[in-house]
Amino acid sequence: MFYDWVTGNGPNTRTFNNDNVALAMKDAYRVKKAREYFYDKYVGVSNLKGASVTNYSGKFGFMGLIRAGFNPIEQYVGSCTIDITSDGESLNFSVWNNTSFKSFFYGFGPSWDRSSFRPGGNMIQYYQWSEPIR
Repeated sequence: MFYDWVTGNGPNTRTFNNDNVALAMKDAYRVKKAREYFYDKYVGVSNLKGASVTNYSGKFGFMGLIRAGFNPIEQYVGSCTIDITSDGESLNFSVWNNTSFKSFFYGFGPSWDRSSFRPGGNMIQYYQWSEPIR
C-alpha cells in the first residue's frame, strides 16, 4: 500500500473486510481504547442491538509509533477514526484511515486529492471486522 500511495498507483479507496489485514488492527492500542469506551458507555445494558460509538479518535503520534511496535499495518494506518456498532450479537468495527502526505509527516505539510496529483495524494482505507460481544 505504501508503494501504491507514493507512486499514485492502485485504487483511491480500499476496504479490508475480516481478512488478515483488517484483523491486524483488532488489537491496536486505540482500537482497544474504543472497545473499552463502548463497553463502559453501555455498562449494565443487556441488549446492545443498535448500540454504537462513532467517530472515536484514534490519534497515533509518537507514542502510537512506540505502541505499534513491529505491526506493519498499525504502523501504516497511524491515526484513524473508529466506529463500533452492534447488531445485538456482535460488535462491528470499521476503522477509517486517510493516507496522505500530511499524515505521513504526523500532521505537518500539505494534503491533496489524487485527482489533482496522484503520487502522494490522499488514499482512503477501511478496515472492517466483527467480533462476538463479550
